[in-house]
Amino acid sequence: MTDSKRIPNSIIPSSYDIFIDFINNEKILPASVTIHFIKNHNNISDISDESEGVKQSESETAYLAVSKNIVIKSIKQNNKPIRFTIFKRKGLVAIFPSTSPFISLTVSPVTIEYQIPVGSNYEGLYKSKNLYITDLEPNNAQMFVPCFDEPCIKSIFNVSLLIPNQLNCISNMPLKSKTQNIFATNEKNQRNELISLINIDNKESQTSYHDAILYEFYPTPPICTYLLCFAVGKFSLAFSDTSNRVPIHLFCQKKTDEHQKYVSIASKALNWLENKFGVKYPLPHLQLISHSGIYSGMENYGLITLHELDVDPISRTDVLLLIHEIVHMWFGDIITIKWWDSLWLNESFAQLLSYYITQEFCPEFNIWEFFYKNEIKNSLYLYSKQSIVPNNPNQLHINSSLFTKVIYNKNCFVMKMFVDIVGYDNFMKFLTKYVQKYSGIGLVDTNDFLGLCQDYFPITHDYFDNWLYKKGFPILYIDDQKNLIQQIQTDKSVYYFPLSIQLSKNGTVKNETILIKEEETNFCMDECDWIIVNSESKSLCLVCYSNDLLKKLEKHKKDGNLTEKDSYLINQSFRVLYEISHPILEKVNIELIQTI
Repeated sequence: MTDSKRIPNSIIPSSYDIFIDFINNEKILPASVTIHFIKNHNNISDISDESEGVKQSESETAYLAVSKNIVIKSIKQNNKPIRFTIFKRKGLVAIFPSTSPFISLTVSPVTIEYQIPVGSNYEGLYKSKNLYITDLEPNNAQMFVPCFDEPCIKSIFNVSLLIPNQLNCISNMPLKSKTQNIFATNEKNQRNELISLINIDNKESQTSYHDAILYEFYPTPPICTYLLCFAVGKFSLAFSDTSNRVPIHLFCQKKTDEHQKYVSIASKALNWLENKFGVKYPLPHLQLISHSGIYSGMENYGLITLHELDVDPISRTDVLLLIHEIVHMWFGDIITIKWWDSLWLNESFAQLLSYYITQEFCPEFNIWEFFYKNEIKNSLYLYSKQSIVPNNPNQLHINSSLFTKVIYNKNCFVMKMFVDIVGYDNFMKFLTKYVQKYSGIGLVDTNDFLGLCQDYFPITHDYFDNWLYKKGFPILYIDDQKNLIQQIQTDKSVYYFPLSIQLSKNGTVKNETILIKEEETNFCMDECDWIIVNSESKSLCLVCYSNDLLKKLEKHKKDGNLTEKDSYLINQSFRVLYEISHPILEKVNIELIQTI
């Protein structure tokens, strides 16, 4: 999403009835969507562009996002064509009400017939490794259906898919009906609208349609467009866990006994989240599909998509991914962000809680050691690259690798440091209140989180203001002559964060954690053998030592006592400071750093 503007929203969809025909063409699929529109009494966006004639003032006009790959064949209301205009540069279609006589778009549903070119780059509706599947985050639903493709508008989706009989099909909700030979007399009257979309030119085509199966799924609850999902292909149900309140089903290409372990972990994670926050998972099932045609993972409501899971043995990173997506059922699906500038909320909770849950159910993974090693390496790269919350919410590059690293790595580390300050139990009490309050409201943004958080923790704004809205992170200079730890940001920012320190005096090693919240913090280093600031990389900061301290660390390394992690942080701090030409390096012997 780049340089995005909000869709005019005087009239919005309340529900979509989607039909897609997968029978005779693998690359271009006939489709239709019937949309029920309603008046929006909570108009939250505005847009005007005279050059393309897009005006919010046309309060009886409905606007939908539509990708340039989609070909709209017709738009009708009450089976009569109505006027529409496509604004290609904006990626919008404007649908106008009938005027002779006037019929509001909210009076009766509107049906759009169109064609979908199937993609191959893991966006929208794509095909990979003989699997048709959707991946719609952040705003790729418009690549397979004209829709109101913003997270702030939730709608009901009814999905009907016509597929070859040798393939399988799943969607967010349970299967409502499965019908073969929809041209049979007893079925035809019920499905005239769907059948009219199917273009049968010859008897061979008609034969293939007689063997086809129409899958119709129960309607979803109101959800965001990007959480809709379906999969069509050769896969099967591998395992089910029905021992708890919510059945969990895992679909894959070829099942192994190890897949059962993932299902068991998923069941434990779901129960943990229900019990911890006191908000039940509301859908009748939770489905997982693991397939080689899927790139990574996605928290589609009721149908989590996962890349092909490692099974020899089960993988630590795959367990983290699985739990991450399950956490999103609460943080992202039940509670949805109003706009993408608050995406950090969803991802920070999903990423961080996946570590806590994995530690509880898979202690053999030593997950916190992995956390500090993995997250610090990915986060240090991000110095001065991008803030967690963008300054301009309408200019987001959500699909960029940079945005991904900021949201998943730096963001998670920032939330973990906050938990370390306020305490895990206190944080979980707050988070329970957050879930219980906003699960009923359904929509949340950064200000909602910070406001509620401030009620619990007075340090909230002191802590988050710089971490969320500044690009970099703290740079510390360790001055043993003055017994000071100094923050030396070039913009004079002062960060608030915990700092772990390991110090040796007369051969006795002591570990302690202090709170950094001023430009200068006193810390006694007199007669120390050596000192490691931010030991074990437990905070996100760059550390630069005086030359005397560097010499002591050099000896500490020669004695074989400096850990690989601490050595890495010292060298990475120097690398980043060198890349940004920070003036603190004028005080430091660079050759000495390179020996550590």
